[in-house]
Amino acid sequence: MLKQVRRVRNKYYRERKTNFGVEVERTRLLLRTLTKQVKNEVYNYKSERWNAFLSTIQESHERNGKHFWSHLSKIYKPKTLPISKLKAGSITIADQQEITNMLYSYYKEQANSPTIDESEKHDQKIVRDYNKIMNTLSKPLDIKVEKVTSSEVTKIIKNLKNKKSSGVSNWAEGAQLVLIEQSGFRQGGLIATRVLSIYQEIQNNLAANMPTLALYVDYRKAYDMVWHAGLLVKLHDLGMPIALLKTTASWLGNRQVYIAFGDKVSEKYKIDIGLPQGSSLSPSLFIVYHCDLMQCLGAHSGHMFADDLSVLITAPITKSLATIISYLEEEGTEVCRKIAAYAKKWKQPINVQKTVAQIFYKQIKRPEIKIHMEGHQPGNS
Repeated sequence: MLKQVRRVRNKYYRERKTNFGVEVERTRLLLRTLTKQVKNEVYNYKSERWNAFLSTIQESHERNGKHFWSHLSKIYKPKTLPISKLKAGSITIADQQEITNMLYSYYKEQANSPTIDESEKHDQKIVRDYNKIMNTLSKPLDIKVEKVTSSEVTKIIKNLKNKKSSGVSNWAEGAQLVLIEQSGFRQGGLIATRVLSIYQEIQNNLAANMPTLALYVDYRKAYDMVWHAGLLVKLHDLGMPIALLKTTASWLGNRQVYIAFGDKVSEKYKIDIGLPQGSSLSPSLFIVYHCDLMQCLGAHSGHMFADDLSVLITAPITKSLATIISYLEEEGTEVCRKIAAYAKKWKQPINVQKTVAQIFYKQIKRPEIKIHMEGHQPGNS
């Protein structure tokens, strides 16, 4: 069938160049009819193959899980290309064991707890309070257990929220720890709404011919750098119930991973930092961990997109553009200083290279503005 379609198509292209009569139109209609037939046959073929595949999966699932996943894995393709070599500086490594060892050393170093500054009172307090909390959590909880019937358990399970919800999010929402400026990873907090809010605020300032400075702060490996001790201490200070706190500490503690490359497997190492990716609990913990971040912004408006922060700074009304730019530079640098101090305090490093300062103003020539954060100047946009 495909060969026939190819022949008719070539014939049509040849005739179209020289003739414009009934014969060309007849060939065109024939080509269209054959093309539809081919599409239908391809569709039927794919449908048969897919149904056969689903039947195979069902049969393998009824036998054992290994056969089921071996067939199902054909659907999911790796998103990254496999590697056979690793370049470290000017050296290229091809041996699987050496690559495994190098990856093991790199990721093990990334998994270490942040450095504690013994001269910092805040670090000392976190370590002291963390040890007290862990000592308390290691003791059995004095909880009275009441008898329930199976029907009551079934009713409770049916009333539970979907798997995207967590006990932490319910507690945080009830304790009003989730800021209204937070979008993403929360019910009703659409990112589109937050973007529209930023757009409207900038438009209002432009209508009044007032420059607006926007700071876009990016955290470096946000979830992977969450400090376990600082998180648990903050959760305790915010009043998290002891049972939920113990569950969270158990969920974070004693995590171990290993590196598998080819047929080589490394030793296991412990992870003392970060929140697991893909869990519905991680976003809730991250939001609560930084629920006091907005205090660094003062009177300026802030907007949080999951693990990113945007700050809008507007200058007071004045006639001199130079005075406005000077104010925006001073306030922008001061806000960056406070955010950097907060990040250092809670061991949540900022990626200064990806942090951007952007000014909105109705002028043909955009004024230059210089903002500094930790001795660096964020990129301008």
